[in-house]
Amino acid sequence: MALIPFAFKAGTETLVDISEVPRGKACDCVCPSCNIPLIARHCTEDREDHFAHDPAYKDHKDYIECDFSLHVAMRLMLKQLLAASTEIALPDHSIKDPYTKKMLDVTQAQTLTYQSIAIEQAGFDAVISKDNYQLGIFISYHPGRSSIPEASGNIKGIVQLDITHIEHIKQKSQVLNSKKFLDSLIAEQSEIKSWYWHANQEACLNACKREHLQQEARKNELLNSDNQYYSDTVKRRAKKYQENTANMIKTAGTKTVYRCYTCRIDYPKTNATNTCPVCEHELWQTETPVYIN
Repeated sequence: MALIPFAFKAGTETLVDISEVPRGKACDCVCPSCNIPLIARHCTEDREDHFAHDPAYKDHKDYIECDFSLHVAMRLMLKQLLAASTEIALPDHSIKDPYTKKMLDVTQAQTLTYQSIAIEQAGFDAVISKDNYQLGIFISYHPGRSSIPEASGNIKGIVQLDITHIEHIKQKSQVLNSKKFLDSLIAEQSEIKSWYWHANQEACLNACKREHLQQEARKNELLNSDNQYYSDTVKRRAKKYQENTANMIKTAGTKTVYRCYTCRIDYPKTNATNTCPVCEHELWQTETPVYIN
């Protein structure tokens, strides 16, 4: 069972930290989840101070050992701290190019100073305003609260604070005071923060699409150029082949001649000698085509 670090001061909507109230029932606090009275337990050094449901109300119809009391309390305190602050550390944000699969930077990590904040607006836990744009802040945990609303109006980005594993993160931080721990999560970069959506990512994706289409157009242009080159080459070779074939067809058969392969001279068959009269090398009998003029 997760320990409850915060509680409502009875009769108010103000959360208090366990360190801010007296021990036991004198804390005068109620559970932020089920509204049952709590008792404050100030423990020894080996245990963390926390609130617990008052066992005197165990027979009350609304009494329950709340499974999500920790998350409910953390979410409420985060909203209260955001409302009291004017700054929030925002993480960087990258998306994958759907064509090249490379990561594209959408926005860099920064500390944003906001001018105003509205709690519980447009389905978000908070909407912070800076100049002429707004950012939606959504605090989620599983199971129980994970459906993030869509951006509307002048909201240019949605930042998610996932506190599902907040207890484990707090243990790693070694910050005993829960309120100071949450303050640090808002003011500093933290693993609980991520961009669910940023308006700039649409422009990045559109730029990727334009670049992809331009590259495809260049490829097609080169491909068409190559195809034309090869087409022209094939046509030239085909024409030459046809011309050579036509010349070969224009023959009237063959005739027997005596050829001197040294002088490259043919002599009629009627030549009485077997030697070339020019170089006196031996003549060889062969057939040669007779072309039609």
